[in-house]
Amino acid sequence: MKPAVLAVAFGLSSVVAGCAGVMEWANTQPSNRLANGRCLNPNDATTTIECEQQPPPIARPAPRPENAAATQNHHDDDSFEAARAEVLTKARQGLDAEAARLFWALPQESRTTAFSAAVTQARAERISSLDANPRDVAEAVGSLKLDAFPGDHEVLEALGGRINQTLVNLTKRPEARSQDLKLGVIIVRAVQRYSTETASAASEGLAAFEDRYAPLLIAGNDADDLLTFLKLYPDTEYASQIGDRLVQLAQVAVLEQEGREADRLWDAVQAQGDNLAQLQFKIAFATAQFDPQRARLGIRSMHLHLQMLVKDAYCPAKKECVDALGAASFNKRAIAHCKDDPPTESGIPGIGVPMTNECKAAFATGC
Repeated sequence: MKPAVLAVAFGLSSVVAGCAGVMEWANTQPSNRLANGRCLNPNDATTTIECEQQPPPIARPAPRPENAAATQNHHDDDSFEAARAEVLTKARQGLDAEAARLFWALPQESRTTAFSAAVTQARAERISSLDANPRDVAEAVGSLKLDAFPGDHEVLEALGGRINQTLVNLTKRPEARSQDLKLGVIIVRAVQRYSTETASAASEGLAAFEDRYAPLLIAGNDADDLLTFLKLYPDTEYASQIGDRLVQLAQVAVLEQEGREADRLWDAVQAQGDNLAQLQFKIAFATAQFDPQRARLGIRSMHLHLQMLVKDAYCPAKKECVDALGAASFNKRAIAHCKDDPPTESGIPGIGVPMTNECKAAFATGC
């Protein structure tokens, strides 16, 4: 038989056998060279090619294992397990906001009832593990995120227990410090902001804090603290006493404001009166110590300055002071000033001379 006929016959038989069988045979035989010196095309069993030009066999994908889906599910379970572990870690650290974000990022099937219970337990244990230290509890209260997880009820009960012990310990300190009051206010506000579960668990501490700090605040002078306390305990048995004390403090505040205003007015007129006294002293000193003819122009200039000072500075300040405080108050302040703290001038270098008489004359100047 001729070689060409042989090749055709072989090709037809290969088609009948199927391309897959031929390719398997061609890839497993040591050579696919035909009798005519050509080679079977490993990618097309119906053709031949020059043996030196054989292309590489077409790669076939490996068959998918029957358990591929199970393997993928296993990897997903591992990934979700790591994410759940991170949620629990954040919850134990008191990072509620971050834990909530991770919790709700999980697929719904991963947020099982058992896992939700584990998160609740982690949060409650975190609260329960805190020392009854006011600062730590206040910080925990600030970082608590409610309505972000299931199971807030248990967490609030745990919080109430910690708050209760913290407030009790706070009231046992020998001194009632301002910083303790502020921390206590933060904690009591948290009780009011959250729920009846927290308030019920913290009832002993709330009462102890009220009985400890109300009398101290009533005896103090801070109206703002009293108002804050009254907002925390609107039904307190100390409400009447707190109200009376607030009225007293308001009256004191008015008197203090009036006193500051009176001091401002007096300080203004005192400064001008002292200037008058010093200028009068200089005029008297120049008149006594220098030749009147030679010092005449200087003395005259000082007299003119004295008149301007009385008219433009002293009298306006005195009028404002007398109008506000009354003449009696003005005179009383002027007498006390010239007696106890008169202005001074250096008559001899290095020696301060009190100008008591000049002071009296200055503040007696008519306007």
